Amino acid sequence: MENVQNKNIFDRINDSISQSITFKLISIGIMVMLLLIPKSMISDLIYEREQRMEATVHEITDMWSGSQTVAGPLLTVPYKVYIESEDKETMVESIRYATFLPDELSIESNIVPEERHRGIFKVIVYKAQLRLKGKFQTSGPDVIDHVADL
Repeated sequence: MENVQNKNIFDRINDSISQSITFKLISIGIMVMLLLIPKSMISDLIYEREQRMEATVHEITDMWSGSQTVAGPLLTVPYKVYIESEDKETMVESIRYATFLPDELSIESNIVPEERHRGIFKVIVYKAQLRLKGKFQTSGPDVIDHVADL
């Protein structure tokens, strides 16, 4: 008889727990908190890998040569200018540079991507073969004037 009463108490407790919304919400909250631990571990691993990848890309591109800028041909011609000094008795010689830009510019390029590996990371680098052609005007060009005093 006593065993039946204990069973009834356990059954009643089991029934009240299984039907309690509060208990279910608390159980879900505990499971969510426990699942946040592996999630933060995975997030830390992803962050570390991203940092290593950026460092690897930076290292390989520094060894390869970094970013490049291609500019067309310029023709720079030095010339002398004589300027009267403040005492107006002597002339000061100054060297200036006339820079001529091409009227027509043709750039042909062949760019070949190459894949470099470092550890688990892959980095794409590029090789380029360039051919630059420019035509300069022979009379009345636009001149960019740079002064270099002696």
